[in-house]
Amino acid sequence: MAYDNGLNTWPFGADAIGKTYGPKYTGNESGPVKTEGIDNEVIVNFDTEGGANATLLAGSLVSVVPDASFATGAVATATVGGVDILTGLPKTVSGELVITGPTAGDVVVRYTRL
Repeated sequence: MAYDNGLNTWPFGADAIGKTYGPKYTGNESGPVKTEGIDNEVIVNFDTEGGANATLLAGSLVSVVPDASFATGAVATATVGGVDILTGLPKTVSGELVITGPTAGDVVVRYTRL
C-alpha cells in the first residue's frame, strides 16, 4: 500500500504513490523493452527531447529496418556505433543507437542478440 500521510482525500493521501507502483516516466526513454527468446526490441521515444540514445551490446544483429509507423515524420538516419542500419541488412553491430528525423512518437528497432 502507498504511503499515507494521514489525510484521506485524494491526492494528499498518497504522497508516495511512486513507491508502490514505480516511477512514472514522461517520455524520452529508450532501451530494450521486449524480449522473446533471443529477439529484442528497442523503442526510441521522440515526444519530449527528440529521442534518447540507447546502446546495443556487441553481437547485436539488426535484420529489420527500424519501424517508424508509430512516429510523426520519417527516419532520416539510423546508426549503431556509426554503422548505417537503414540499408544493407542484416548487420552485426554494437554501440550507441542514434536515430534522427521523427518529431514525435516512437521508432522501434528489432535485433537479435547473438
